[in-house]
Amino acid sequence: MARRGVRILKPVIVDGGASGVAALYPADSFSVGFEIDFASALVGRQAISLSLVNGTFKKELSRARTFGFLHEVEQLWANGFARGGSLENAVVVSGDKVLNEDGLRYDDEFVRHKALDAVGDLYTAGAPIIGRFDGRCSGHALTNRLLRQLFADPDAWCHDTVALGAIAAPVSVGDGLHVSLAATA
Repeated sequence: MARRGVRILKPVIVDGGASGVAALYPADSFSVGFEIDFASALVGRQAISLSLVNGTFKKELSRARTFGFLHEVEQLWANGFARGGSLENAVVVSGDKVLNEDGLRYDDEFVRHKALDAVGDLYTAGAPIIGRFDGRCSGHALTNRLLRQLFADPDAWCHDTVALGAIAAPVSVGDGLHVSLAATA
């Protein structure tokens, strides 16, 4: 089975300065590379590179939880935010310690979650990306800028057909919101 995808035809790069760098490059399938670098000794510098085919999304990314530092979480709670946040659905770091009783789900869960964020953000394109995403210390806003820059240049992309089993497929859920569902293998 096949579906329509967005094929990257030439490199598109957005440099956000202190906000990092996000880029899309031509490739025959969808892959993601991400690098983070935090001042925290526990988180530190981490990198991951994955080709998202044959169930890789489900096995390698889908369980990576968001994370934050205790002082940030306390500030959010004090201001009435993150009410649904808990140690069940987020990793909380205090100094050189993970506060979650069961620890991390992956040794590099922090960078995996950032890669997961990027994959989700890229699905707002409305179709699977056929290409490689690379992010360095970037976030949601920069990925959004990257997609805007991509679609502003008609020579940078085209619609193409991609085998459904070879991608983590987006499924439309009302009002244009896209949720990533992993292709299982």
